[in-house]
Amino acid sequence: MCGIFGFVGGPPALEVLAQVALGASTRGPHAFGFAWLNGGIHVFKEPGHLADNLPLLSLMLRAPAGIGQARLATSGEWWENANNQPLSTERAAIVHNGNVYNCRQIFEQRGWTPRTGSDSEGILCLADLSPNFYSLALEIVSHVDRRSPLAVMVLGTEHLLAVRRGHPLYAGEIGGVRYYCSRKVRPEMELLDDEREEVQLWANAS
Repeated sequence: MCGIFGFVGGPPALEVLAQVALGASTRGPHAFGFAWLNGGIHVFKEPGHLADNLPLLSLMLRAPAGIGQARLATSGEWWENANNQPLSTERAAIVHNGNVYNCRQIFEQRGWTPRTGSDSEGILCLADLSPNFYSLALEIVSHVDRRSPLAVMVLGTEHLLAVRRGHPLYAGEIGGVRYYCSRKVRPEMELLDDEREEVQLWANAS
């Protein structure tokens, strides 16, 4: 079980960002990573425990939105960094808690050549090929095997999407920035509705 976190409407406050990152870190000891926007989608990830690498959160302190993951490896070896999250293309980056048992079927239906050993790449495939963010949550909930609970965040160049099915994902606004975490680490945070997407557009999007 992995931990995911993120923010939108930034730049974030380091104290709060560290708090949500620490909350997520309790769910994933093997690897960690972040994706943030700065004239495009940027990604940093590596094996290791997020709690031991909190200074790296400063990479996101000027970003309007960012996502992160603390990984508990279940599909794809954690020491092969390509398998760690966020998984990304130029168009989207994703962090995911759960399994995609039918990832090969998703790849075949969409003509996608896998680049990693992670079944979460099935969600990246859906995100990269989706015509728009407002239909993506339905695609994820509809196409990912319903045997698997999930929580997903997708960062695009103008939008941030959060959706969950079964697995927890909390959100709350603190100091004008909306934060997300797999655990409720602040009293302002509330559990997102099950199978109801949240799409956020930041003010400086073109």
